[in-house]
Amino acid sequence: MAYATIAEADAVLGADWVAQTATQKQFHLDIGALLIDEQYTCPQTMPYDPNLVNANIILAEDSRVDQAGTAPVQGTLTKLRVKAGDVESEKQYADDGSTASQGSIDQVGLLLRSVCDAGGTYSTTFGTVRV
Repeated sequence: MAYATIAEADAVLGADWVAQTATQKQFHLDIGALLIDEQYTCPQTMPYDPNLVNANIILAEDSRVDQAGTAPVQGTLTKLRVKAGDVESEKQYADDGSTASQGSIDQVGLLLRSVCDAGGTYSTTFGTVRV
């Protein structure tokens, strides 16, 4: 089950996202949530923390881009605001053609660090090895 709703993702993602069917959107949001659950143990109380919602949206967009085979991301996530305690950061993504993968992983890690514990509930399902 996803941490973000389709409406929340529609509000921040670009036209390529919005053009998908509701079934496709939910699929990518669910994949994003599974990726989070693989690496983190997050609070399961609603409403979900905005950082958890934003991390889910970022990973859902990565899932869509990977499936579409369009590795360069162009303006898909336009604005993201992160707040942890007294510190607040806002990131705007431009149409610069940069790839999303490593930047998204780093951004998701920063978002979830204040919300979730490392070590997911589904790690063995995906074959993750801990040393």
